Amino acid sequence: MRDFPVSSEISLDRAIERIKDICNNYLRAEKIAEKLKRSPDDVVTIVFQRLPIALHKRLFEGILSNAGEYRKEIDPNGGEVLFGPPRNEFKGTEPENIAQMLTGNIATLTPNSIAPVDVAARFYQRFVYIHPFHDGNGRIARLIVEIYLLYHHFQIDFEHLKKTTRWLKQLNYCHRKMNIPQAYPHSLKWWVHHFRKFVVSESELL
Repeated sequence: MRDFPVSSEISLDRAIERIKDICNNYLRAEKIAEKLKRSPDDVVTIVFQRLPIALHKRLFEGILSNAGEYRKEIDPNGGEVLFGPPRNEFKGTEPENIAQMLTGNIATLTPNSIAPVDVAARFYQRFVYIHPFHDGNGRIARLIVEIYLLYHHFQIDFEHLKKTTRWLKQLNYCHRKMNIPQAYPHSLKWWVHHFRKFVVSESELL
């Protein structure tokens, strides 16, 4: 909020309250997924491509001046962002490559996937690794994954998933191996395997 201030001042506590309210009342994955189920496949594809920016803008409008914008070279620190334990171990994709890399990643979220759970797991890991925004990357990635899985009649228990230390270890292990061709597929396999444990089909809930 210091790096991207808005014209009207807002406290951190009020900003957090507003984001929670938007998530609970306006950006509900179930509502968005139900609308998509009634849409043609080409519309679904377009919606998923536009979701990251649309969600970021909705979440942070009036809170951050860069709401709905990917990181840019003209941002503080040249748009660079560091993340991950123990001490900002990972560096997000260079700002000039974000749009291209993210477009390719989102393109995997196809309407007629035969393995949507695996697709969602791989998408999540790559989205977080790209880290397209200065803030809210995890929240937005989880919301997109929820929408995508609900569209394909699956549900994920993110709250339970996030409480397991293995979740973060598996995810960070994938991040470390991203640029090692012989190692990344193996690390991704184990991340997907762990992710699947927290997903259930809607038919199993009946």
